Amino acid sequence: MTSVRVRPAAPDDVDALVDLFVAVVDEGRWLGTQPPVDRVVQRQRFLEHIGDAPDSAALVAMVDDSIVGHA
Repeated sequence: MTSVRVRPAAPDDVDALVDLFVAVVDEGRWLGTQPPVDRVVQRQRFLEHIGDAPDSAALVAMVDDSIVGHA
């Protein structure tokens, strides 16, 4: 059985989060965003929700050392 670990997202996770977002968009099934994704804009959006802000609640789901999801 695969073990999934959830932890707070960190700024160092942003590139992996953008890669994951782009992969899901490219599937054309789960997100309403159309390719191509503006990676610079998406990176900034993720950064706005990660960090020490009191309203920050960004989480990542990990399997081994890979990010497999986020919320």
